[in-house]
Amino acid sequence: MEYALRLGNAALPQAGFCAIWTLLTHAVFPNIWQFTPLKKFYQTQGREQKLDFNARVTAAIHATVVFTIALYNILAVDDFVYTDVYSTNSLARLCLQLSGGYFMSDIIICRQLKEYYPEATQYLIHHIISIGGISLALRDNAAIWFVCCRLLTELSTPSVNLRFIMILLKKEKTFLFVLNENFGYWAFVVSRPLLSPVFWYCTLTHWSNQLFWNLDPLLLGFWIITAGGLDALNIMWFKTITIGYYNEQIKPLMVRMGGKSVSSERKRG
Repeated sequence: MEYALRLGNAALPQAGFCAIWTLLTHAVFPNIWQFTPLKKFYQTQGREQKLDFNARVTAAIHATVVFTIALYNILAVDDFVYTDVYSTNSLARLCLQLSGGYFMSDIIICRQLKEYYPEATQYLIHHIISIGGISLALRDNAAIWFVCCRLLTELSTPSVNLRFIMILLKKEKTFLFVLNENFGYWAFVVSRPLLSPVFWYCTLTHWSNQLFWNLDPLLLGFWIITAGGLDALNIMWFKTITIGYYNEQIKPLMVRMGGKSVSSERKRG
């Protein structure tokens, strides 16, 4: 009973932030667009398209906020260290609460758009697992540094959502779209495949630490098994997006450069 109560207490602040994220998506943004150049575009969209548009803006804001807080904690807070499994501070806890609340809010979106999102079930599973891991970490004040490390993967999320928004706005041919494509790809590479060895190195330094093995087995399961599964998915996604990035960005650039080279040689001839 005490176990469940402590877990519930850890989830309460997340529920509060869930209400804030939900309010932004369903009430604040729909009204904001009426006073921007997006008004005409927004009014022509259907109910599901409007909700998806608002949800993507919320997702981008969440990702930017939690990435910034997590990075600040890891790089700038001296006593927030990976060498102590119980290392924590109020700002790091806030970061986890914000993120857990967002995942709760996005579960509502996934339910509302279950026919619109082909991947809705995958999102639901991911969010439920994330909320579970975050709640366990907050309940025990343990592994907070490592959850913050995983939240650095949010670096690429704003670019993903901005890409969909720009496609809706028919801005695929703009310089900003190309810039976002390039930033998004390299943000993914840096925050996922390249960050993964850092996470696992820091984890393995605790392999002979009894405090590590004394943690709640469920928390350890989330820490090791779930993180391993996500990294396996990241490797598969990395292969997929690299192929797409090459076909959509690198290959056309090489063709253009090849054309310019031939043109220059003709002029010299």
